[in-house]
Formats: sequence, C-alpha cells, structure tokens
Amino acid sequence: EFRPDEYVDATSDPIEGATVGWIEPGEWLTYTVNVAQAGTYRLELRYASGVAKGGPFSILADDVVVAENIEVSGTGDWGSWATHTVESIQLTAGSQIIKVDISNGGFNLGKMTFALSGEPNPIDPGDGSVDPGDGGTNPGVCTGLDSSGDFSWIVKEEGGKTYLTFVPELEGVGSTIVLMYYSTNPSSPFPGYNIKPNEPVELSLSGNASVYFYFTYSHPAGGERNTADRKVSFVPGSCVDVVVGDSSPVLSKDLALEVWPNPFSDVLYLSLSDADAFDRLVLCDLSGRVYEQMSLDGSTATVSTAKLPRGLYLLKLSGRKGSLVKKVMCSGNISY
Repeated sequence: EFRPDEYVDATSDPIEGATVGWIEPGEWLTYTVNVAQAGTYRLELRYASGVAKGGPFSILADDVVVAENIEVSGTGDWGSWATHTVESIQLTAGSQIIKVDISNGGFNLGKMTFALSGEPNPIDPGDGSVDPGDGGTNPGVCTGLDSSGDFSWIVKEEGGKTYLTFVPELEGVGSTIVLMYYSTNPSSPFPGYNIKPNEPVELSLSGNASVYFYFTYSHPAGGERNTADRKVSFVPGSCVDVVVGDSSPVLSKDLALEVWPNPFSDVLYLSLSDADAFDRLVLCDLSGRVYEQMSLDGSTATVSTAKLPRGLYLLKLSGRKGSLVKKVMCSGNISY
C-alpha cells in the first residue's frame, strides 16, 4: 500500500502488480512490517533494468544494515522482470521498519518476499573466566580491533562506571554517523544510541551480566557499515572482551606493549612491561591467516617480516595473564 501524499514514482504492471520506477541515487523506500519469527531470511525481490547493472542499494531493519551493496544485472528492458535473491538476512521478531536505501538507481523495484531460511545466528560469548589478579580494584581497559580494520573500540572501567569509545582507524570512518548498540540480553533487540567518534560514552549497567555491543557507522567509500554479525561482549568488573564466535578471552589490563617500527617492513621489535605475562606470539592478517608464530621468553622479541605482503595485521600475544592484541601495518616488500 503506497502513501498517496508521498512523492513516490509508484505505478502498476499488468503482471507484476504494484511497482516503483524512475529510482534515482539517494532515494529510499520504507515499509512497515511485522516479522513473526526472528531468524535468518532469504529475500527474493522482483526488478527490471534497462541498463547493464542496477544499484547498489542496501536493506535496513530499524536503521540497522542487514544487507548492503546489492547490485542487480540488466534484464534488457524496463518492463522485463526478473528475480534477484539475497541470502542470510538477520531479522528480529516484531514490528519494524524495513528500508531500501539506494546509492545508485538503474532499476525498477517490484515485490519483495522474505522467507525464513534458518534460526538466528548463535551467540557464543565464551565463559568469560579471566582473573585480572588485582581483585578488580584497579581501573581496567579493554581494547579491540574490528576485523574490517575500519575502527577499534575501548572499554574503560573506572570509579564504578563503564565507558565505551568508538575509535576510527581509517580517515572518514564515522564522520557522518556512529550508532552504538548494547544490551545484556543477546537474544533481544539492541537499543541504539547516536555517539561521536573518539568520545567515551558511559554505559548504563547494573549487576555483572555480560554486555554485548556492536556499531553502525558511515564509511568514506559510501553508505553505512554494520557489525551486528560480529558482536563483542565483555564482563563488567573483569574487563574481558570476547568476539562472538571466538571463545578466547582477550585481556588488556595495565600491560604495556611497545612495537616498533609501525608501519614496519622487514623486521618488527617488541618490548613488554611484564616479562612473565605472555609466552606465545602469533602474527596474522584480518582474515585469520597466520604468517608467523613463536614462543616468548623475556621482555623483548624480534619478528622477521621480510616476506609479508603489504597490509594490516594483528599481533596476538597470549599467556598466563590472558591475551593482548595489537594492530600493526606492514609497508612491505610484496604487494597483494
């Protein structure tokens, strides 16, 4: 049902029924829907395109991106219709606004059909069992780097309060918008809050239940990115952070790590404030591919990196005090 008071190029096709045409870059469409069951959905959308390619466009549910950079192939004519399928769309149950956010036009849009294809993605926060060794009396700081490399985050606990900071790692990330979502119930909808990059935001918490969070943010390449598929959790009071789907706790609590040079080319040097904190080092890329691993003994280490491709890497240290992750950049001798 179209709203007649809105300026929408709504028309009707004798076979397709109600359609929207003359779609231009920067336009959007919203639909009020009631999702009967939370889960993974398959979207089948009807479209027509008289050019070689239409889009891209994104699908949002209550302002959370659930599918992005969707492009459709030309159908040969503006009245020749085809079906495009988008898999693995995560939707929560209940009434919500589905938005089609159009970065570029070049297509007419017909019926969109969502079909349940699976249960919601499981959330495995791990056991969160790390003892910081100080009785929880000292301020705690947890940090993490998103797998995209776009941003990192900082959780700081001090004076009985907990703060979360979104830190852009690429110029322009979050310059237009950053939305923070957090909850202690991973299976319920997460409320969202507008925040500013690099500014700590106090979280409203009670008790010691695990806190789950993710972000939506603008990207300099265009559009918005969303990390709902890789929520992070931490346990208040112990400053443990766990990337959902990875049961390895990450502890960064008053353990100073110096890495130089950064960016590096053929060698990387490390210096630790606590020689007994870690006994293992792994250097991997953002996809998890391991390029170097070694045992640690003492407060310094040297990593040979002469054969590394140029790019962003994660330096992971682990031992009896948990683990620590540091982002490093290789200026490298080999390009991708």
